[in-house]
Amino acid sequence: MNIVLVHGAWADGSCWSDVIERLQADGYHVTAPQFPMTQLSANVARLRQVLARQNGPTIVVGHSYGGQIMTALGCSVVLSYLIFTQTEWRT
Repeated sequence: MNIVLVHGAWADGSCWSDVIERLQADGYHVTAPQFPMTQLSANVARLRQVLARQNGPTIVVGHSYGGQIMTALGCSVVLSYLIFTQTEWRT
């Protein structure tokens, strides 16, 4: 099973480091690509590129703005699951 992690607007792929370790330990193939964050269409193009490289069932998980990137894919990509996450920050 493949899992692609899509970061939010004020982060990069490294924000998923702890999650990646846990998922890989459970045997998942995990990708947390960097996105250009220049415009939505460029981010969607990057996600399409990453998804084209996945073999087999794929789950895409997006945090915050990453959910907008996932939604903008539309129905042209076949995925197993889309998961939208939101974190509550407490100080």
